[in-house]
Amino acid sequence: EEINKADKVVVASSFTKSTLVWAGHDVSKIIINPYGVSSTEFKPIESKAIDKLKFVFVGLVDARKGIPLLLKVWKQLTVSNAELYLIGPISKETIAISQKEVPNVYIKGKIPFSELKKTLNEYDVMVFPSFFEGFGLVILEAMAAGLPVITTDATA
Repeated sequence: EEINKADKVVVASSFTKSTLVWAGHDVSKIIINPYGVSSTEFKPIESKAIDKLKFVFVGLVDARKGIPLLLKVWKQLTVSNAELYLIGPISKETIAISQKEVPNVYIKGKIPFSELKKTLNEYDVMVFPSFFEGFGLVILEAMAAGLPVITTDATA
């Protein structure tokens, strides 16, 4: 209802715009203004020696973000020198799934945003298997920190 009353609606991505248009909102009202990331706050560090490849997910640790699928796939991997870290608020469903035997998975829970800047540099690869995402700012933050990102096409 609020969107219908607005003269213009500003969204962060073409994905969000398409979603609103699909829901029946007037395309001429919708303006895209993408998010950005500070390159002074998120920056790559110099190369480091890697003994174990560390993958990281940052976000709400739940089904919509693809975590059950990620854990299922991770369990099927036969790589012994890789670890997966889950950072963010955790749903009860994910806690139950993660308590099953999934090797080399570490749940760190929610951390302050101020820590995220330095924390990303501790990892080698970002995984973001979300099924629906309006933008996924953390993907930009990871790339700004020099991490390659593995994600779905369900994000902007």
